[in-house]
Amino acid sequence: MHFLPVTMEEMSMQEAVKTGATALFGEKYGDTVRVVSIGEFSKELCGGTHVANSGLIGSFKIVSESGVAAGVRRIEAITGLGVVNKLKETEEIIDNASDILKTSHAGLITKISSVSEEVRTLKRELEELKKSAISSSLDSILSEAKTVGDIKLLTKAFKDYDINDLRQISDDIKKSNKGYILVFATENGEKVTFMVSVTDDLLEKGYHAGNMIKQIAAAAGGGGGGKADMAQAGAKDPSKIQDAFKVAESLIK
Repeated sequence: MHFLPVTMEEMSMQEAVKTGATALFGEKYGDTVRVVSIGEFSKELCGGTHVANSGLIGSFKIVSESGVAAGVRRIEAITGLGVVNKLKETEEIIDNASDILKTSHAGLITKISSVSEEVRTLKRELEELKKSAISSSLDSILSEAKTVGDIKLLTKAFKDYDINDLRQISDDIKKSNKGYILVFATENGEKVTFMVSVTDDLLEKGYHAGNMIKQIAAAAGGGGGGKADMAQAGAKDPSKIQDAFKVAESLIK
């Protein structure tokens, strides 16, 4: 730690520039400016309150750095007792983490890495199980399709599926089936995601998933779009899923 004297002087802007004081680019200054010097280390135009000696600041720790405008960064730091309190807070967090993971401070990184790998492995296994469950339930899902004219319309709502799950179901159905329009919805919390998928043979008849989904999702307070063969949309009202499915049926000629 360096104990550098901090001095403040008031002088004209011209005098300040001659002494080598640093000014902020783009700032407007009056005829008289306040020059703050910290030993030979720093000399700047500044209107803030300052200590008499840099050593009085004590410990100094940067806690955040962010952008506030184009080409301008903001650094926030704590000093003195603030640093001590921050260290105590950090130590408590490390103690709690060590207790939860049943390891020492020194073993935390290794333990966290091990647990993270276990979680990744379990997620992969869960995804495989989900894919297997989806594939085995295709016949049951297809049995819910209704015939509208010469088209098979399949509307189905799922719970806590993601868009990739819906795509997999769509792809599996379209591999060996024609004449289908698939309208799926999956509810996740207070949100719902819709997907419309059209088999290739119906594209020639003018059906367009991207156009259809705009009206379907609108019935549940949402919107979206996509390509002719597949499109997706988000909506805000899961209670309107069945209303959206009715819109889908009305769009089939």
